Amino acid sequence: ALLQTAIAREREDLIDWCFGYGDMTPEKHPDHASLRQIVATHFKPDGAYWGLNTGYHLYPMYAFCQIAVLSHHLSESAPGRFPPGLYDYTSLDNPGGQVISNALHWFMSMAMPDRTMPTIGDSPVPRAGMADYYTTAEVGYRFFSLKEIGDYDRYRNGQRTLAGLLYGAPEITRQPVPFTSTCLSSGWVSLRNRWQGNAVWVGLNALQKGSSHQHADRLTLLHYAHGKLLSLEKGTPYNEKVTRHLGTLSPAHNTVTVDKVSQKQGESLTPEEEPEISFFHDGDFIKLAILNGDHIYPQASVYQRKVALVEDIIIDCFQVTGGHVHDWVVNHAGTAPRLSLAMRPDTFDPASWLANGSGKVLGATTDQAWEARWQVDTVTSRLTLLGAPETRVFQLETYPIDNAVITPGHPPCQTLCVRRQQNSSIFLAVWDSWEKHPSLREILQGDVPGSVLIHTDTHTYH
Repeated sequence: ALLQTAIAREREDLIDWCFGYGDMTPEKHPDHASLRQIVATHFKPDGAYWGLNTGYHLYPMYAFCQIAVLSHHLSESAPGRFPPGLYDYTSLDNPGGQVISNALHWFMSMAMPDRTMPTIGDSPVPRAGMADYYTTAEVGYRFFSLKEIGDYDRYRNGQRTLAGLLYGAPEITRQPVPFTSTCLSSGWVSLRNRWQGNAVWVGLNALQKGSSHQHADRLTLLHYAHGKLLSLEKGTPYNEKVTRHLGTLSPAHNTVTVDKVSQKQGESLTPEEEPEISFFHDGDFIKLAILNGDHIYPQASVYQRKVALVEDIIIDCFQVTGGHVHDWVVNHAGTAPRLSLAMRPDTFDPASWLANGSGKVLGATTDQAWEARWQVDTVTSRLTLLGAPETRVFQLETYPIDNAVITPGHPPCQTLCVRRQQNSSIFLAVWDSWEKHPSLREILQGDVPGSVLIHTDTHTYH
């Protein structure tokens, strides 16, 4: 609004005040929040906004993209006074243009095949995309070669908003985009593979410390296949204080909680406690990432997740050494799963983890491999967890995916908690899904801990 007013009044001094030139340079006034100062201080090298959460990434980028187009028209109107390299934030010769381009591509490099993203960190909605923050889509496509915008159906079939007229290209078309895995320096991995028409995505969280809108969600796993988000993140309701708090804690995320105590919130991590991506490989036959958070819990000397994507099958190995109780949790789409175990009514603690859920708890104890199957529309999603001594399995109904409390339109979320009360645990899981029939034929325990042998329709993998 300040920049628009300065331009409308033809006040070059106020325009410079907004950008950080003239008498208001960052060197002269380091505390002045000019556009130059924001560009220099509010973004990570890979494009992540300093908050390091997806909901509060597109939110500021929506306004920043409006500023970019305004600056473009300003520079076009008087290029001698306002040269593109200094004032035009759609130009890649401008540091501001480089930052905006990186920030838009950062989101898309994380996103699922449908170009949306589960919300990482605070947001009352569980997933969003640039189509929801439509200025980012219009500006990204027109000025920053963000071809993925063409994959949003509404942008190709006449459902664009006024932002298209104000900021966008005359036409948006679908264009080929490589379907490759990505590893971001701010701490996110998206594994991707296309197998027999099935586009599979696995999201892995090792994010660095960000702002106060982060959660205690490190080493979370999310996955998408056959056009459906399967293991997922919930929204964080802002209108109910119990769920507002619970939704930020690690038991509400697809990770491991040690000794029934949540991880720290992301913004509270010290540099030593931040997780890291210790290995990443995007090969032709296997996509692999190893995430280490060995300092997230002081009592856990090993806190590591290894994830491999082979064909359309996910092999997920979470190892924890230290502490006395390890709770492996997954929140999943769909109705209540069918388990191969004989589940019976049970009790669960901590009861606070079940706040605003249905109160229903089923439990079983096993040392053998077992499976759970969810039905998500036409897709069957299967989890196979290999056996380990004294494994307790809890089938829970927790607070809804997109609401603070259960209502007729907001059923409880289907949550599994796998508990092992021991000092060292290896949770070895295999995920697969299908619409007509599974391609995964057999899963066998390997010869050493943390290893597995799988047979598919076409191959055998060790």
